[in-house]
Amino acid sequence: MAPDLSDEELADLFYSHLESENYPGALTVTQHTINTSPPFLRLMGTPTSIPNDTWLQGHSFLSTVAKYSNDLPQAEMTARELAYNAPRNQGLRIDYASVLQARGWPRAAENELKKAEVIEPRNINLEVEQAWTALTLQEWQQAAVLTHDVVEREPQDPGVVRLKRAVDVHNLAELRIAGSTGIDAEGPDSGKHDVDLTTIVYSPPLNDNWRGFAGFGYADGQFSEGKGIIRDWLAGVEWRSRNIWLEAEYNRTLFQS
Repeated sequence: MAPDLSDEELADLFYSHLESENYPGALTVTQHTINTSPPFLRLMGTPTSIPNDTWLQGHSFLSTVAKYSNDLPQAEMTARELAYNAPRNQGLRIDYASVLQARGWPRAAENELKKAEVIEPRNINLEVEQAWTALTLQEWQQAAVLTHDVVEREPQDPGVVRLKRAVDVHNLAELRIAGSTGIDAEGPDSGKHDVDLTTIVYSPPLNDNWRGFAGFGYADGQFSEGKGIIRDWLAGVEWRSRNIWLEAEYNRTLFQS
């Protein structure tokens, strides 16, 4: 690896490896950046030292590699240490929130993003991460407002493109299909050679929180008394908001033997 790459060139190389899922290559860039960058730089002619941005970038790479390779505890430990040792660095705080979100802790991520917001409220990366967290917390209006804002400002940004795609998918109808088949052993409820299939269609979101749904279920099994068949028809409404998920369903079941 060329020793004279700029920070921007190192970042481009690092993220190109990540996007192609070449984690060993990304780790090589990371180790090169860390090993060739001291934590502090001495200002010429003075005893004053300043933090080395390249060193910070290398350790940020380290957290990101761990996150993408699914070593989330290591990613969290590295990101937390960086964020709390550089409290005025908004990017490191956003990275830490991203790792918390990946660990399934959206409320903790939300708290970190509120701290980052004080530094530069309209930072694109901040708003993108806030929108992802809002989606996870089922804060649909907040996610929509943030997404609209970043799309208006930076429509070609890769992070914005991914976010917009996720929001567009959220606003589509949803089809869920689940099925199973049993083994050659008779059970009291399903018999043997049983088949179970359920299909449910959800409408696009209505007024942010509501969705209607309808579905059909089919199950059969072979019992000693003969073959049994169950058909289910169902319809209902679903409500999703922060901390709340409710579903009301009407179900009709027909048995046939």
